[in-house]
Amino acid sequence: MTSTGNYYDIDDILTDGIKLPCTFEITVPGLGFLAGHNANDAIKEGTEAELPLWLASTLSVSQITADSDKTFVSLPIPTALSQVVMNALEGDPMSVNLRDQSTHFYRFVERWLSISDLSDEMTLRMAQVTSAALQQRATSIFNHAQNPNTAVWDESGIISNLDELELGLYKIAQTATINVRKWVSSKKTT
Repeated sequence: MTSTGNYYDIDDILTDGIKLPCTFEITVPGLGFLAGHNANDAIKEGTEAELPLWLASTLSVSQITADSDKTFVSLPIPTALSQVVMNALEGDPMSVNLRDQSTHFYRFVERWLSISDLSDEMTLRMAQVTSAALQQRATSIFNHAQNPNTAVWDESGIISNLDELELGLYKIAQTATINVRKWVSSKKTT
């Protein structure tokens, strides 16, 4: 089941499948296959491996023992959520190709924040920057969806820069605009 509990949501499933680089903090016997080794081999402390988000997040917040603060793996901030990306989003949100970062960028940020220390300055900044970016990008998306000359916007490649959430917003806004125009047109003829 996905971390948000929506077992049948394909977008949640795809988000939870995003691979993250992890470093094992302890030696774990019999899990060598996770690091591309023989299944009977141990994963040694310090071994780096790419794990799906659902597994990496669980291992990064699970303590080895009840009286220990040490977790099974440590997770560096993923490239898609790096300071470079945050700076670009802060500077000009529409200039960032979120689809290149992750097709489910905002869900990925949501998952990352759910396993992060929210008192950490970088984590807090990430939450603020992505929230502000979504607001600014949504405004632009809605404006363009209501414009009958959307083809110009589409030709500039901006639609291909949208993540799945934004693409859904665009389609909803465009459909609503078409329906309102049809309704207004029908009222004029009656």
